[in-house]
Amino acid sequence: MTRERRFVIGVDLDGVCADFYGGLRPIAAEWLGVNVTSLPERVTWGLPEWGVDMAPGGYEALHRFAVTQRELFRVLPPMPGGPAALRKLSAENVRIRIITHRFFIKHFHQVAARQTIEWLDYHDIPYWDLCFMQEKAAVGADLYLEDSPRNVELL
Repeated sequence: MTRERRFVIGVDLDGVCADFYGGLRPIAAEWLGVNVTSLPERVTWGLPEWGVDMAPGGYEALHRFAVTQRELFRVLPPMPGGPAALRKLSAENVRIRIITHRFFIKHFHQVAARQTIEWLDYHDIPYWDLCFMQEKAAVGADLYLEDSPRNVELL
């Protein structure tokens, strides 16, 4: 019996399925001690627009606080229409392969993995594979949904 190979779509989470900066913004305001309205919605990596680069510990300290103290990866809002679109693809027999680099903080991998799985389950996002890796090109897929320009070039 020969099984037909399924189409595999590699899906990034932060910025593609999850509104990472939208979810991080109120946490960053709390951490920085500023009003959330003072933080612009459009930002770049490292968050210099929010002054995070000038805060003690910089982005890494904010990220650690957000994940370990505010469960960032569990509470992020989904991107509008994202979960529904992935459910439709799955119903069409597309294999969803989540590929994310959420192991940014050393020694907190269990926390990041748990929050990620809880988030995926809460939003009823179907997936067959869950890959935590920085080098996303090392994970095979027929098509990738990715927001990082660097990763897009590598893919």
